[in-house]
Amino acid sequence: ILLDIRMPGMDGFELCKRLKADQRTEEVPIIFVSVLQDMSARVQGFELGGVDYITKPIQREEVLARIKTHLTLRKMQTHLENLVSERTAELEKACETLKKSESKYRGLFDDALDMIHIVDPEGKIIDANIMELETLGYTREEYIGRSLRDIIHMENLQETMSVFMKVCQGQSVQNYETVLVAKDGTLIDVEVNAVPLIENSRIVSVRAILRNITDRKRVEEEKKLLEEHLHQAQKMEAIGTLAGGIAHDFNNILSVILGFTDLAQEDAFPGSPLAEQLDQVVQAGKRATNLVKQILTFSRQSKQERIPLKIDLVVKEAVKLLRSSIPTTIKIITKIDPKTGNVMADPTQIHQIVMNLCTNAYHAMRETGGEMAINLKAVQIDKDQDPFCGKEITPGRFIRLEVSDTGCGMD
Repeated sequence: ILLDIRMPGMDGFELCKRLKADQRTEEVPIIFVSVLQDMSARVQGFELGGVDYITKPIQREEVLARIKTHLTLRKMQTHLENLVSERTAELEKACETLKKSESKYRGLFDDALDMIHIVDPEGKIIDANIMELETLGYTREEYIGRSLRDIIHMENLQETMSVFMKVCQGQSVQNYETVLVAKDGTLIDVEVNAVPLIENSRIVSVRAILRNITDRKRVEEEKKLLEEHLHQAQKMEAIGTLAGGIAHDFNNILSVILGFTDLAQEDAFPGSPLAEQLDQVVQAGKRATNLVKQILTFSRQSKQERIPLKIDLVVKEAVKLLRSSIPTTIKIITKIDPKTGNVMADPTQIHQIVMNLCTNAYHAMRETGGEMAINLKAVQIDKDQDPFCGKEITPGRFIRLEVSDTGCGMD
């Protein structure tokens, strides 16, 4: 549109304003043609949307050349706008795809049963999934931005950070075990698999997947402890078998010693020093025989059979065996009622019970010394009496065995 400024009824500036306000003509290039040559008119024309300003008198060739130039520019502008529109659509489509991919990734990230976090090369946590936040007890606001050093147990810190630096240098780590510290101080054993994340040939972060193996470690420890107990039980069984064998052989030797001592006593004059000495040999031999019987009782693995048993005799026998093995810093006090009567029990089991209880008491006092008390007496269990260790006991007469000590005790 070639538009003069001075026109009757409406000047060119007002007409230009209206043309630009109309959707049908707003994109049409407008060239002002006027006799006015002052700068304010030119500026006003360009401000209203004109693309050029030609002063009269006009030259045909100049006008045609300017029109051709502005039409070419308009065509180029339209083409550029179309390219921008196409590129914008492509970007919007790519952005939508990226959003879907991000949503899918975030779903996998947060729904994972293992802990996952992403750490920058300085060791600052820049992202973590829901499982890690819940396991360690942090909110996302508290956790993101925290240093990796804050969640690693002090005893594992130096080694773990050394492994982290290797990943930052391009190495991957598999099945590395370390210990994390939750917000409340709980220790959590984890197995770590970590890889470096690379962009433009540069490591920008580290992604780590951490599996909580606290329960597995506890089971392994329990298994190891049970294996140690089994080995100890096997050794004790072997020692018992060995002690039984030695006791049998020693018992045979004692039979020979006592037999020949009896023969020697017949040749000795009554009341002579030799006769007294042989008496001492016999007494020592009998004590040794009793000791052998105690060892055999302790080591025998015969079938358990309950018989009418006077427990006080078994307890006294066990105490005799204990006196020879417990140091003198521990005093043994016995209160054994000989009128407790009989019970149906296996003598070997009762003997083992007494030995085990007394050994525990000894262990509590072996460093400080003290007193070990062994009590045995008859008691009456009434109908309305509280359950004993959670077990209901039929009312009646029972025997109570009690071993106490003055040692350190336990929780």
